[in-house]
Amino acid sequence: MSAFDDPTIMNFHIEITMVNDRGNLEMGQDTGGVFRDCLSAFWGHFYQSCSIGEDEKVSVLINSFQERKWTAIARILVKGHLQANYFPIKLCKAFLIEGLFGRSFLDDSILLQSFLAYLSKDEREVATCALADALTEEQNDDWLDFLDNFGAKSIPQGIEKVTSCLLEMAHKELIQKTRFVMNPWKEIMKPALKANASFNSVSAFLSMLKNLEPNTKQVVKMMNATPSNNAERDALSYLKRYIRGIQEDNLRKFLRFCTGGDVICTSEILVSFTSLEGAARRVVAHTCWLVLEVPTTYKCFPEFREEMDNILSCNFWDMDYA
Repeated sequence: MSAFDDPTIMNFHIEITMVNDRGNLEMGQDTGGVFRDCLSAFWGHFYQSCSIGEDEKVSVLINSFQERKWTAIARILVKGHLQANYFPIKLCKAFLIEGLFGRSFLDDSILLQSFLAYLSKDEREVATCALADALTEEQNDDWLDFLDNFGAKSIPQGIEKVTSCLLEMAHKELIQKTRFVMNPWKEIMKPALKANASFNSVSAFLSMLKNLEPNTKQVVKMMNATPSNNAERDALSYLKRYIRGIQEDNLRKFLRFCTGGDVICTSEILVSFTSLEGAARRVVAHTCWLVLEVPTTYKCFPEFREEMDNILSCNFWDMDYA
């Protein structure tokens, strides 16, 4: 039996030791950051290997995954939130609401929104145009392919029938096909999270997910710094400018680099300044203490941007700090 198969694990504080790509134990001491990084890595792998969907993802049935494994995954979800305020925000909202609150609390508007987020970009564009009765001549063939791919029995005419058709597809894809996963998840999630205020209502739950979603404005506000000279003020300016300019995927990477988590599960990041230069110059993150060390030796913003881009493009960060 694995550790996360054990229901009593919810009562213990977990500390993680990571193994790097070379098979060696990392030196990082887990006082929070390593656990957040482990959760980010786990859910990133889950999105890639165990789910389908674009912006919102639903689990797919895997032959080797029986109820025991899905139950263990649900415990990881719950423990991550209880201990680290981490929640996998890319999971399908409709699926989660059905599991946490029941079918009667799942509005058609949320179900349809989740379905559109589940679709690929091109599929979403076609479905959105069909909902607005605004399909172009070039999109008609794409619309017919879409209906065929999702098993429609006829071609709906008019906004009302298109909406009804898409809702049927949404329920089939997001709820019916995931029933085997949802049942064990319900048994774990509902009792474990019921005392948490974020799970008292659908509106509170959706508000929590929104607050966890990184955006540049929120991440900039998290930077807590008190520069004492012009060099430090310039370094802080470069940092904030960099954050404001990065795209969603790199913003998540940046947040994970700083905190271990790829969602906003901490309130602030303390920015301190160093005088590192030459080959030693680099931005250093202490994820457990939520400290970001920024050198003051950059001559211009492009220098800073180039070094940060190199850090974020690296797929391997070895935690050798507490």
